[in-house]
Amino acid sequence: MSSPLARAGRPADGPDMPPGPAPTPEPAALGAARRRVLEAVTDAGPAGATIAGLARVLGGHANTVRHHLAALVAAGLVEEAAAPPAGRGRPARVFRVAPGADGTGAGAPEAAGYRELAAALVAVAPEHPGLVREAGRHWGAQVAARHPAPPAGAPAASVRQGLAGILDAQGFAAAEDAGGGLELRTCPLVAEAREHLRAVCGIHEAMLQGVLDAWNVPGRAELEPFALPHACRVVVRGATD
Repeated sequence: MSSPLARAGRPADGPDMPPGPAPTPEPAALGAARRRVLEAVTDAGPAGATIAGLARVLGGHANTVRHHLAALVAAGLVEEAAAPPAGRGRPARVFRVAPGADGTGAGAPEAAGYRELAAALVAVAPEHPGLVREAGRHWGAQVAARHPAPPAGAPAASVRQGLAGILDAQGFAAAEDAGGGLELRTCPLVAEAREHLRAVCGIHEAMLQGVLDAWNVPGRAELEPFALPHACRVVVRGATD
C-alpha cells in the first residue's frame, strides 16, 4: 500500500489549498556581548557553567550575564538546569549549549542549508526518485546516531517522542496529536514543498524511515503533506502500541 506522499501530486494553488505549516523562524542574530556569553557556555562543556563562573570568566557583572543567558535560553541556544546538590541551600543553576545548537549563534546545524539541499533534490528528483529516497535513508541513519534510541520493544508513544525530538531539532515544531501521530506546525522548506512536494517531503519521509531502521523499530514512517489546515502530519504504521 502506497503512502499519502506517494499518492500526492503537486498541491493545487488557490483558496482550496490548506496553508499548512508556518515557515520556520530564522535564528535571531546575536550581538557581540551575547555571543561571548554563548562561547563561554560552550567552552564549559557538558558540565555547564554557573552565572557566577561566567561572570568571572567574562569579567562582567552577574546581573548582565543573567540577562544574556535568559535571552539565549529563550532563543533555544542554551538550556538551564539545576546543578547537583552541594550542601545546604538551593542548588545553583547551570547552563549548557542546547542540543542542536552550534554554540556560535548561527542557529541549529541541522536546520542550516535546507534551501540549498532542496535545490539539489529538485534538480535530481525527476530523473532519480529512488536516489532521493536512498539519500534520505542514509541521512536518517546519520541523524539517528546523534539521538538516543527508544528501548527495544518500546511503545509507539516512545517512538513518537524520539521522532518529535529529531524533527524539533530540524525546525518542524513537532507535537503529538490525539490520533497517534505528529503534527509538524512549522517547516523550514514550506515554500519549496509547495512547488516540489515529492522531492522535499519525500526525502524527509525517507529520513524518518532511516531513523526507524537505525533504531531497529518495526514500522513504516508516513508523511502526510498539508494534511491539516495548519500542519503536515507524520504517522508510524506498525509500531508497537
